[in-house]
Amino acid sequence: MIDVSIGGLTMRWHVVDATQEGSGAVVLGGMTDGTGALWGDQFWFELRFSDAQPLIRYWGNQVLWREDHAA
Repeated sequence: MIDVSIGGLTMRWHVVDATQEGSGAVVLGGMTDGTGALWGDQFWFELRFSDAQPLIRYWGNQVLWREDHAA
């Protein structure tokens, strides 16, 4: 699980997939439980950690909806 706070809304997302790619990048994935109130929908998230700047991607129906990079 990861704890998330977006726009003042606190949520807990379950991690259902964790992999390490050949490049060494660690990728956690799961559903954005609780974002219906914020975005009107739920998405698959992909939280990517690597040597580059970490980022999170949001997918809906196998289409990239949004991508945010770490500050």
